[in-house]
Amino acid sequence: MKKLSANIYAPKAYGDCSNGGISHYYDDVICYLLEGDETVRDIVNPEPNAVVLVPRILWGEKHYYFEPVEPVKDGNVGYMYGGCIITSSDSRFKEYFEFEMLRLHDRQENQEMYDMMSD
Repeated sequence: MKKLSANIYAPKAYGDCSNGGISHYYDDVICYLLEGDETVRDIVNPEPNAVVLVPRILWGEKHYYFEPVEPVKDGNVGYMYGGCIITSSDSRFKEYFEFEMLRLHDRQENQEMYDMMSD
């Protein structure tokens, strides 16, 4: 498991859209890169601003983003993009995560909010 500190960049044009996510409270995060068979459960005593790289296959293509290590709160549908990106001037960032910047999915909504925003 590797980790490094990185910065959160939030667009100022439309304000905080994290709905109380990590980016609302912190300007930086601790990014974890899980290796081999490691899972989020292997992270012992994570920092309150800890995030993990999430790889997804969407429409047949690889997509990556970060989401908090902290589990989604009961009653919420999951983490989603709130408008922020994560990057670092540390050269290991691109080495570890393959990209110079990645989205932060730190927004949570309950089902009612999600349905209202999705229509």
